[in-house]
Amino acid sequence: MPGFAGYLVLDNQSKVTNPIPELPSLLELERIDLQTENCRFCLSFHSKFKNEQVLISNPSYTLGFHGNLLNLKHLSNEYGVSDLCDLLWSMYQKLGIGFIRQLKGYFSGILYDKKELTWFVFTDRYSSKPIYYSQVEHRLLISSHMKVVAEQIQEMKKSLSVSELGAYCLMTYGYMLEDVTLFNEIKKLRGLLIIKNGIVQYESLYSLDNTKMTTQSYEAILGEVNERFQEAITLEYEKDRELHKRHLVTLSGGLDCRVNVFSALSLGYQDMTGITFSQSGYLDHLIAQKIASDQGIEFLFYSLDNGLYLKDIHSNLVSNDGLIYYAGAAHQLRACQIINWDEFAITHTGQVGEILKGAYLSGNHHKYTHAGIGAFSNRNITRISDQISRIHHRYPNDEMFTIHERAFNGIINGLYAISQFGEFASPFMDNDFLDYTLTIPPEYRFKGKLYQDWMIKYLPASTNYVWEHTHCKINIPRWLYYSNRAIIKISSKLKPEIHQRSMNPFKYWYQTNSSLSKMFKSTYNENISLLESMTDLARDTAEQFRKGSFVEKAQVITLLKAIKYHTTSN
Repeated sequence: MPGFAGYLVLDNQSKVTNPIPELPSLLELERIDLQTENCRFCLSFHSKFKNEQVLISNPSYTLGFHGNLLNLKHLSNEYGVSDLCDLLWSMYQKLGIGFIRQLKGYFSGILYDKKELTWFVFTDRYSSKPIYYSQVEHRLLISSHMKVVAEQIQEMKKSLSVSELGAYCLMTYGYMLEDVTLFNEIKKLRGLLIIKNGIVQYESLYSLDNTKMTTQSYEAILGEVNERFQEAITLEYEKDRELHKRHLVTLSGGLDCRVNVFSALSLGYQDMTGITFSQSGYLDHLIAQKIASDQGIEFLFYSLDNGLYLKDIHSNLVSNDGLIYYAGAAHQLRACQIINWDEFAITHTGQVGEILKGAYLSGNHHKYTHAGIGAFSNRNITRISDQISRIHHRYPNDEMFTIHERAFNGIINGLYAISQFGEFASPFMDNDFLDYTLTIPPEYRFKGKLYQDWMIKYLPASTNYVWEHTHCKINIPRWLYYSNRAIIKISSKLKPEIHQRSMNPFKYWYQTNSSLSKMFKSTYNENISLLESMTDLARDTAEQFRKGSFVEKAQVITLLKAIKYHTTSN
């Protein structure tokens, strides 16, 4: 994975000696190395983004920056500097470490102020370029890939202990909560670390708020949603032009990718290639193909038939460290492997569009419901219900819990897959757009009302196609729309799952592809002994694998393979 790896020393006596392990990667990357009196780092990156990767030390500061800064051109003009190092240092001198909030894009970084003798380690608000860290003796180990931190710990002759909370998070939610990982010794950074006088402190840095509502009229809100969305689209598509690359977009039968594409087309961005992955002949395939044909978009389709892509577990561990159940974005990772990336830089997606659609709301007003909301499996949820409840109640309501945990810790898995090959962007993740979205009253967003009204009024061409979720167009009478949703819901319960009822019909594949089920069983049998010292967890894992659905089995497989991946040397 592209990103950082290294460590910094926390006292004046320790020396910088140990080499840095290579970051696991699916492609060959360029690399910069840096060693000073108090740190040693490397930065790996895709060559097409080399102008936005920094690892340097001078008499004033040590600075590392990795990612895709969408408003780089705007900030360079504002500060009158063209060099990224000069820009970031100028912003820091003017705004302090809070300058990070002014950056739009997807990034992580390190900064050492040599005058103040203070280190900062930071990520964007989504931790889309993850940083994992561990304090071992007088060192702070840091990496974009958790495996590198795990290897460094073990090279220092220290042990790794499996986190029971992390293991059960993976077996229930299918992803981690808060800063938890699979190991007690390693944390995921969600914001900012400040290191001074050998003391490491965490600050959240970013805050989202859905409790302060706009007083605008409904029509005014629709207009502002469209205006802000277009601004976000322009920012990310202009980045392609700056890099002299074509536009790569994800397409499906859903709405979030669709509004991205139709908004971009309305603004004059034409040179697009759409990528779709689905069971052949399912609505995601057919709808995306129809949109591409009608709108003059080059169309790439990767068939998920038979679930063969699910046999490659290792590549998904490289992509997400096994911290998210591996089948969640395995299809996207495999599809990315068929693309000629020389033509493209950024993949334009509809990630976290569910927030505007109101999909994370528990009703037409904010409230708390129950521990376990957003989990893939409730089979073992009681094992960590107390911890979940404490985490849940740190947020003001269900939606904020689900945004920070399901969206930023789970759904973002798709972006990790893309980052193996290039960069990514979503207009729904634009800072200003998301902040505004959360001011829209929940009764407007609930069940997608405002979202669909926005499409009908400002993106009417996008409503000419069926929505996979309801099997009908959104511009039909609302009573008919809700009737169709109800019929689909009842039908799915009455009829057995068949191969074209889903983009990725896991149950069908598992029952009909003997090589897939054999692979699962052999993987389980070969690795279950890894949990022999954790009696309760081993028993629960065995039962979940024996009695669980495909997804629950895949959660178990992810857990076992991830533990082995991180505790076994390359």
